[in-house]
Amino acid sequence: MTAAPVVIRSRSTPFLSVACAVLVVYFVVKALLLDGGPAVFSLLLGAAVAVTGLWWLWRAGQRAVVIDGDQLIIRSGQQSRVYSRAEIVSIDLSSLDRQIMFTDGSGIRLPLEGRELIEAGFLLTPPRRYRAV
Repeated sequence: MTAAPVVIRSRSTPFLSVACAVLVVYFVVKALLLDGGPAVFSLLLGAAVAVTGLWWLWRAGQRAVVIDGDQLIIRSGQQSRVYSRAEIVSIDLSSLDRQIMFTDGSGIRLPLEGRELIEAGFLLTPPRRYRAV
């Protein structure tokens, strides 16, 4: 358990934003190779994909997980959800949907990726107690 609150934000570029960047390059190259209407349509699709990628990148910067004593606070933009760490039953970071399970049977997904997700899982996992043999 930590003495001060720990704020974990994703510092990596989200996968969806990288995929959108690749698609934008594809649509721009396709527009350069085509003439007329299909080129304009390709540029419009590229613009829509670019806006989606930038929006997802902005949203990822707004998300954070705060571990403060016995509380787990998940911030997503203007919304915050507060959970008690004592109610955590299990943590499964390999799951895509319900990574943290609570005593009432509900579950949440942490809005993190990569190293930050592992760090949050490590901080939330209760310490193991070993018995002497």
